[in-house]
Amino acid sequence: MVDVYGPRETRDEAVAYLTGVGNALGEGGITLDDALSELEDTLASHGFSAASEQQLDEARESYTRQFGLRDQTRITAQNAGQQPPPQPGNPAPPPVVQRIPSEALLSRPVTPMADRAGPRANTTIFDDDYRDYLEWRRTRKSAEEPAASKKRPYPWLEKLTVDADPSLHPNVAKTRRLTIEYVKDLDAAKSTLYDVSNLPAVPDAVWKSVLKNEFVDLDKIHSAYTSVVNTKKHAEKLVEGIYIQTESDTPTKSIARDSDWLQSFRLYSRAVALVYPHRVDELNAWESAMGEKFRVFNPNVHKSLFRAEAAARRKIFDSTSQTLFDTHVLEVLVPAWISPDGQEHSSSANGSGSSLRQGAGRSQSGTSKRPQVRKGSSPQICITWNSGTCKQPDNCRYRHVCLGCSGDHPKINCPKTSK
Repeated sequence: MVDVYGPRETRDEAVAYLTGVGNALGEGGITLDDALSELEDTLASHGFSAASEQQLDEARESYTRQFGLRDQTRITAQNAGQQPPPQPGNPAPPPVVQRIPSEALLSRPVTPMADRAGPRANTTIFDDDYRDYLEWRRTRKSAEEPAASKKRPYPWLEKLTVDADPSLHPNVAKTRRLTIEYVKDLDAAKSTLYDVSNLPAVPDAVWKSVLKNEFVDLDKIHSAYTSVVNTKKHAEKLVEGIYIQTESDTPTKSIARDSDWLQSFRLYSRAVALVYPHRVDELNAWESAMGEKFRVFNPNVHKSLFRAEAAARRKIFDSTSQTLFDTHVLEVLVPAWISPDGQEHSSSANGSGSSLRQGAGRSQSGTSKRPQVRKGSSPQICITWNSGTCKQPDNCRYRHVCLGCSGDHPKINCPKTSK
């Protein structure tokens, strides 16, 4: 039975609903088991959502006793052959010939079974039903205890959740809830994507990262639509002496132009928006912030800008409390890649590739790939001089040497790189 006695959205509606259940029980329209079942459903409804466990237990016990008294009174009246009083405005006979107990009887306190004196022969029908109900509650609580005990060892359960933290953007909780649903059966969620018309053409391996709300390297998407073969094969050991050839998801190409980044990011945005529809505004905000960077910085440093964007986006996706609205992360990390004094500047300027995949622009031995320091000058190479736009060629603190061959000419005039 679903809401047959009215709505249960508010506390008053839920109480009125239980009153209707009690009336139906007193008239004989439902059994005591039906009434107790309706009681449990109502206590679990939205109308009692603000009640504590103690309040729910007290309400459960109170209504259980009231329902038991109504049922007992109905049975007593039926056995005595009494007819219920006529109902005003309804000349037809009532469907069930029973007497509805008075409100005074319902409000009469009931002595707990443990305090009742007398032999077992004095036990009423309600005592048996109530005892069965209490046994059912004890069994149910015992069954729930293992699940509850599994949660107790986790100290972080007492901390504020993303759903309850008012300082977080609402998208954080929405994304978290959807991610939990997707990872319950990742393969099933992924398989249903291929039924979607006009599905964004991102690599198959990227979809799992999108569903899990993980960072996605845009170079992977760029490689997919610019290469005939977008994977690298390598030998993987299966058992001793047996190797199989597998495909690596390492990108075969890196984004080199603004148009490449925009094409890759917009394709990625379509994939994310399909899985997380509420994040469209986030993605637009991030693209807008990057577009502003493209207009502000010299095109010669845009490769470094792509690396900075990837580092900022990874930082956001590794967090559980940030969204792509947090474009200030870009403002913090871009100088590290663009500024000559930035920690990642040299590796980016010399084309060492994505430090996200190569250990922040350093070689595997751990040594920095920085040019040799010349006596009396900064170790950093002047990028603007190499592009022919240095504003202080005579007083510049940075080295005026070619980025391509370390010669005494700008890179734009380098005979080796211009061939």
